[in-house]
Amino acid sequence: MVGITLRSFAEGNESGPTVVFVHGWPDDHTLWDAQVAHLKDRYRCVTTDLPGFSGDEDGDGGTASSSKWGYSFEEVAKRLERTIEDVGKGKPVFVVAHDWGCFYAFMLEKNRPDLVKKLVALDVGGGLSFWPSLSLLSIALYQTYLMVAFLIGGRIGDAMARGFARLAGAPAASTVARASVCYPYIHFWKSQIQTCLGMGPFMPRCPVLFMYGSAGMKKLMRFHADWWVDKISKRKGSSVVEVTEASHWLMRGRGGDVVNARLDTFFAEG
Repeated sequence: MVGITLRSFAEGNESGPTVVFVHGWPDDHTLWDAQVAHLKDRYRCVTTDLPGFSGDEDGDGGTASSSKWGYSFEEVAKRLERTIEDVGKGKPVFVVAHDWGCFYAFMLEKNRPDLVKKLVALDVGGGLSFWPSLSLLSIALYQTYLMVAFLIGGRIGDAMARGFARLAGAPAASTVARASVCYPYIHFWKSQIQTCLGMGPFMPRCPVLFMYGSAGMKKLMRFHADWWVDKISKRKGSSVVEVTEASHWLMRGRGGDVVNARLDTFFAEG
């Protein structure tokens, strides 16, 4: 697997600072179209596809073979690291991540802080706390459902994944959602069991902008802990923003303008 990077797409100002975008489930690089359109006159925007999410099961042009269990967190984080080494041109970059992309970005920053200038995490924090709350039950139920979809596979598994993605309002539900891209859920819970809930927490050393939605399904569940948000909000150069008009995909729809404005401010500071 040496040298394998994530599939990436560069657009924008070649002489400007580089911004690397990392999506989650069940999306692809087009998730960030509105942010790229907003930033590309000033920044070099590099969007990425997680392995297998682009419609190519290997996710790397067919040069590597994935196991039947998909890709581990460590492997994807390593590919992200190599991607940033390649596109960063020897300089640290801004990283913007969403959903599972946040986990990969947190792991990247922990392993290679020299590659990350600032980190923007959308809707998934570096510290999780579900118990005791309705969030635990809600998250356990839907993630178990998607793990079952992954294990069943085929047309049935694809239909299960696609159906849930549509229910959740995923922008790319019809094109990306399928059983094979549910592998992050398998590897997340595998790591929790093996380490007794020891994956994370992550407390990045670089400045962090954490934004989360609180509308729609986010009224029932959230993917961050209060203690983590409190620590981030008190750190110099970092901030936390609740986007009350948006749900999980806060970079789309009504929340998109809020996200874009905050990116402008955060990137410009310091």
